[in-house]
Amino acid sequence: MFTTKNMQPDFDELTSREWIVTNGIGGYASSSIIGANTRRYHGLLVASLNPPTERTVLVSKVEECIVFNRDCAFGLSSNQYPGAIHPQGFQYFKFFERKPLPRMKFEAQGNNLLKTVFMVQGSNTTVVEYENTGETTFKLRLTPLFVYRDYHSLSKEDPFFDYWLKRENGYYTLYAHFGASPLYFNFTAGEFIENRYWHKNLEYARETERGLDNREDCFAVASIDVVLKPGARVHLLFSTDEKMVEQNPDTLKEQAIQRLESISPKETDDPFLRDLMLAGEQFIVHRKSTDGYSLIAGYHWFTDWGRDTMIAMRGLTIATGRQDISKSILSTFSAMSTRECCPTVFPTATNNLNTTRSTPRFGFSSRCMNTTRNSRTWVLSANILTR
Repeated sequence: MFTTKNMQPDFDELTSREWIVTNGIGGYASSSIIGANTRRYHGLLVASLNPPTERTVLVSKVEECIVFNRDCAFGLSSNQYPGAIHPQGFQYFKFFERKPLPRMKFEAQGNNLLKTVFMVQGSNTTVVEYENTGETTFKLRLTPLFVYRDYHSLSKEDPFFDYWLKRENGYYTLYAHFGASPLYFNFTAGEFIENRYWHKNLEYARETERGLDNREDCFAVASIDVVLKPGARVHLLFSTDEKMVEQNPDTLKEQAIQRLESISPKETDDPFLRDLMLAGEQFIVHRKSTDGYSLIAGYHWFTDWGRDTMIAMRGLTIATGRQDISKSILSTFSAMSTRECCPTVFPTATNNLNTTRSTPRFGFSSRCMNTTRNSRTWVLSANILTR
């Protein structure tokens, strides 16, 4: 847990701390712990349209505001603009924790809001939950900001992106432009108030540091106003899968927690090893082209690379006794090997075989897997690997 209990909230300090949750097919949700994006790779829904590749940012963030009347509101969001930070919701930030799901708490004038973010395993679906954990009733205004871009690029105001919206069957479908893949979204309570505009000149500090273009324009189609009584909750659901926005978000949350709890090893009470297992799980993905497992080389921008996969699988899947996943990973890379070489990255038109380091590591991983026979071996192996 990270808390501001004994410190004055500082924007630079808080935005230097980031979180990520993944969906097992290459997609993810990620931001700073206060919800202010600092990278082009941040977003609430970064969907993998050809798992685990073709990552596309569809939902940048949600602007959050506690509204009392027309002249009185507390913006809980924080955004960096050229020469300014607005709103300054970071002042109301209280804590962030990642056990088991990312959640952050804000407190403004005695009003308490707990925000939780998670993804559905195997689906490009993000759920954002807001809960009134205080003793007062307040109106919460939520404004999702949308983009439609490759995760290496940035979005700019453009009339080509008209964000055509329709509502049917109790949920909304959004097309960023003619021919774009649809984004489905829904909410569990509140009033939908259409208000279309470009949210311009969001500035990303990490891109500034890298010497790259650092400003983005996002699009808002509406706000959702909901009155939250003490203990009440509201959920926002965003997905590329139409049927997912009709699901019960409480059920989806329970399933996400149960899955994470099942990953933690029961044979040890070492908190570091448990955290390591949960963190490592996020790199295991399903590859659509081979219908098998693979490993992401790193977030936010890498996909599955041969050398990195062969190095990492010893700790992530072999030492943990996950024989089926280990065999599937080796089969995935074996299927794409040519001229007795393991691919560096997966091909689009031609194989990428620009390194000789992947192939011997492929053989070594195969040997390690064949000698890791029983399920207890992972305890000793994991302890060695984490020293």
